[in-house]
Amino acid sequence: MEEYNINGQKYVLAKEESVRVENNKDDNGNQECTNVVDCNNSTWCNNSTWCHNSTWCHNSTDCNDSTRCNNSTMCHNSTGCHNSTWCNNSTGCHNSTSCDNSTSCDNSVYCLYCDELVLEKYCLFNKQVSKERYGEQKSKIFSHIGSYEHPSKLTDEAKKWLKNNISEYDEEVLIKVIDNSVLPDKHMEQ
Repeated sequence: MEEYNINGQKYVLAKEESVRVENNKDDNGNQECTNVVDCNNSTWCNNSTWCHNSTWCHNSTDCNDSTRCNNSTMCHNSTGCHNSTWCNNSTGCHNSTSCDNSTSCDNSVYCLYCDELVLEKYCLFNKQVSKERYGEQKSKIFSHIGSYEHPSKLTDEAKKWLKNNISEYDEEVLIKVIDNSVLPDKHMEQ
């Protein structure tokens, strides 16, 4: 600490310390995390369990490769999904369940490739379908494209397949999903 006297006032300045995250790693590679259990290679995660390679996920369980998914469970490769469960490859889906490859779906359940839905369920490309149809089409899509392909990384071949094989396909909705998708921050090793 350094002391200065300026115009009769005493000022104490703490010595500036460079905060370097890599100096605060625990044995599991977590950085700047508190109250985490079985988390690995995560940064700034608090009160969380089984979160791997995630950043700023608080009060969450089993959110892997995700960023800012708070109070959530099993949201993988997602960004900004709060109070949600099983929202994979999604961005900004709040209070939702099983909204995959979707953006800004709030209070919704079972949405796939959807954008800006509120209080909806069983939707494909923003079109509501029956529970059975949803399950069939989701299985068909996942068996061809895979279940963990982030919308922003869809290949032209995958987009063409969706257009030719999924009757609910809507190119405008897919473009919105891709444009609004944010890839999670990846944990950076120093």
